[in-house]
Amino acid sequence: MAALQTDFDYKKYLYLAYNRRFLIIFVTLIISFAGIFYSQALTDKYEARSTVFIEENVMASLMQGIAVTTSMDAKIRVLTTAMQTRTLLLQVIRELNLDLHITSDAQREELVQQLRSATNISLRPRDGLFVISFRHENPQVARDYVNTLVRRYIEQNITTSRQDTYDAFLFLAEQIEIFKERLDEADAAVLALRTEKGNLLNRDPGLVLQEIAQAEDRLQELSVRRFELLSQASQAQAMSFDEQGNPMQGHLARLDALEQRLDGLLLRYGPSHPDVVRTRSAIQALEQQRKDNPEEPAAPRPKSRGTDVFSIQAQELRAQEERLRRQIASNREMLQLIPAAQAEFAELEHKRAEQQRVLEQLMNRFGQAEVSRQMELQDKTTTFRVVDPAILPSKPVSPNRLMLMLMGIVLGLGAGLGLTIALDFLDHSVRHVDTLKNLGLPILAVVPRMLDPGLVMRQKRKNLLFYFLAGLMLLMIMGILALEFLQINILHKAVTNLLDQPYVDRGLSVLKRIYWRIFS
Repeated sequence: MAALQTDFDYKKYLYLAYNRRFLIIFVTLIISFAGIFYSQALTDKYEARSTVFIEENVMASLMQGIAVTTSMDAKIRVLTTAMQTRTLLLQVIRELNLDLHITSDAQREELVQQLRSATNISLRPRDGLFVISFRHENPQVARDYVNTLVRRYIEQNITTSRQDTYDAFLFLAEQIEIFKERLDEADAAVLALRTEKGNLLNRDPGLVLQEIAQAEDRLQELSVRRFELLSQASQAQAMSFDEQGNPMQGHLARLDALEQRLDGLLLRYGPSHPDVVRTRSAIQALEQQRKDNPEEPAAPRPKSRGTDVFSIQAQELRAQEERLRRQIASNREMLQLIPAAQAEFAELEHKRAEQQRVLEQLMNRFGQAEVSRQMELQDKTTTFRVVDPAILPSKPVSPNRLMLMLMGIVLGLGAGLGLTIALDFLDHSVRHVDTLKNLGLPILAVVPRMLDPGLVMRQKRKNLLFYFLAGLMLLMIMGILALEFLQINILHKAVTNLLDQPYVDRGLSVLKRIYWRIFS
């Protein structure tokens, strides 16, 4: 069923094409001739090209790591953009006098854009090659443009490289002076801190803590020893002394003092320690004296000579204790100041080391910059070598008129068929009895078409005349294709001369203004 439907459609369209054959032929011929005229009206364009090799000198390889030069990859990476910059193109335009007929900035910008779009740059980074091609109506302009663009780019590249190297050299020299001053300031700050807080910077906190612990132990020993002396003196004078060594009157006061001392000794030593045993013995002796003599003497007995010795030794020990306390206080204060002082010193040292490191790097870079500058001045780095300069092109490369004309013929044939199908689609009249049958309408009778012999004869004559004219035009198209295939430009010259006529040019100008007014 599907195959039957396909055969039916095929026949339908063939029948439709046959009925509309005059329309198809007419549209095809019109569009084909339009395509021929358009292809012949196009101006020939000539292409000039030049091949440039970016050669990296042996000197650059030898000086790698010593001198800093722009790599070849970097140059190739920016080459396309650099060669199409507005500045470079304007230089080329001025040198070739391409702006003689330009009267405004807009026209100059349009010319720059035209040159930029017509310039093609192809790169071969692995081989270090790049090819510049340019198409123009004038072959001499195409050749001169390519050669001038290449020469200007090479000159600009060399000048830019030298300027960059020289700027880098001056920049490094300025930075070296700046960092020298900063390093001197850092050295002065470190020296001032050493002078001001040298005692704190050279001390080890661990050793200070150890000194404090030793001093406290020594202070404890002196205190114990002083109390022993005071106890001996009190025994000798039946007097007691307080914590500060002041004498106390009576057995009760002495007993209280000894008990307080015993409590202190038990906190530090065991019960079998000699000092503990001795203090307990003294307490027991005083308690026994209180039992034996309940009445205490009203006035102290005069000091004996041994008592004075004990008192003097106790005062010396007390003086030593005071010195040790001052030493401990000083060390504790120092212990609190050491971290801040050492942190400040470390920060200054770090800043100084950073300034020193940066200065050393700048000095190294300065040496490299000097070598790079000498290499740039003597052209010892990368070299641009024009392998194949642009020559005067002898044949145009565009347009491909043969292809354009064939495309016009195909386009015309397609347009004719499309127009035929569109007209059939828009025609809703009934043209066959089967259409009515498919709609389910009753058919009473079919009236056959009556043809007039005279009219048929006249129609045949018209058809023959149309076929003759169409064949003649087809022969003309084939002849034009043959001339184009043989590269005989007779028709192109004729069309060009026609378009160069003033009235044609004025007419085209009017058409252009109408077009831009409507569609702009």
